[in-house]
Amino acid sequence: MRRYATLLAALLLWAPQDLLLTKAGKPPAAAGGGGGLNCNSGVNGYTCYHSLTVDHTKVGSGTQANFPVMVAGTFDGTGGLPDLRVTGSGGKIQHTTTETGGPGITVPADAVFTSDSGCSTLLKWEWKTYSSTTGAAVAFVNAGTGASQVNGTGDSAFFLCYGKSSISTWQGDVAGSWNTGYISVHHLGNGTTLDLHDSTGNALDLQNANSVTAGVGWDAAAGGGTAAMNGTSQYLYNTAEQNPTNVITIAYWTKATTGAAAGGATVEFTSSSIGDRVLVHGPYSDKQIYWDFGNATSGQGRVSADYTSYMDAWNYISVVFAASDNFHRIFVNGSQVASNNHVDSVTTRTGILVNQYDGGPNYNAQPLAEIRISNVGRPAAWLLTEYNSMFYIPASVSSGKFLLVSSPL
Repeated sequence: MRRYATLLAALLLWAPQDLLLTKAGKPPAAAGGGGGLNCNSGVNGYTCYHSLTVDHTKVGSGTQANFPVMVAGTFDGTGGLPDLRVTGSGGKIQHTTTETGGPGITVPADAVFTSDSGCSTLLKWEWKTYSSTTGAAVAFVNAGTGASQVNGTGDSAFFLCYGKSSISTWQGDVAGSWNTGYISVHHLGNGTTLDLHDSTGNALDLQNANSVTAGVGWDAAAGGGTAAMNGTSQYLYNTAEQNPTNVITIAYWTKATTGAAAGGATVEFTSSSIGDRVLVHGPYSDKQIYWDFGNATSGQGRVSADYTSYMDAWNYISVVFAASDNFHRIFVNGSQVASNNHVDSVTTRTGILVNQYDGGPNYNAQPLAEIRISNVGRPAAWLLTEYNSMFYIPASVSSGKFLLVSSPL
């Protein structure tokens, strides 16, 4: 990854004809001016600051207030990239500290994200992974509102400022990185260590049944990982999470492999019955996604979509129900693939199962990453932006832009 990096503040749009990461040069005037890829020094005591410009053409329509933008790559100072290595490894980070919240990893203390080029108005962020020696890192940054807000009508920018000797303590906010619509967010680790913490601050950590292990994930090159399960006995669960009764979004990355066990529920609120379910098989053993909210009968509380063309690759699946319009919807990689309109409701149940169906029990072998459950019906524009933000593509720096070179999927 030394010569390649991703700034997934640079939101991507998956299109066969042309893929281009965001412009990372001069930010919009409304964001404060200045910035760019190269180190801009002498601002509020920081050694460097860089603008992270979100290309509005890669964003779903409208504004996306408090959107959690993924920023990922190997930030070692090469090719004009930020340098998040510690000074002892030739970088510019003066101090590391323990991140408060999540798994409590070691993170750069004096690397902050701000809404202004003066490096004074802090945003809220979480480091998912960080290497002090290589600069490899994954962060989720709440882009906030105002000029830094993600939107589909004009480019916006926020800023990465780093290298300030007077800062030695944690400056971010793990729970604040995720807007209040999220019930739980589980990253599931870095490819080496399994992480079952809930990042929202709701303390809905998952539990490990029968030694689920860490696996290599959809963003592996940027230090991400998955929960890997054997399809016969392993699953994740918690006994505290409650489902909303009239509006919900469940989203996750998965790689369903042909021939692997897929009889379990990807996510299920326990205990389900045919007439009262909150459950997604995504996909089931017949290569169909089934999204059940309410009566699990096709055309009623169930909607399904053929998944055959998506098999054996990483994909981002989102399922939504909202009583405001009574639509059950399935999205794959930010695009709606199925919907059904039916008035339905469910009762409140407590606890979730991941890759197990308690009616069997049956299990799945498909690896999972970035499981997010919300108590709002995420609109199509949000889900597309969420997918684009996390779609990892190695990129090289050329003429102030990050250009696609290949896709790992």
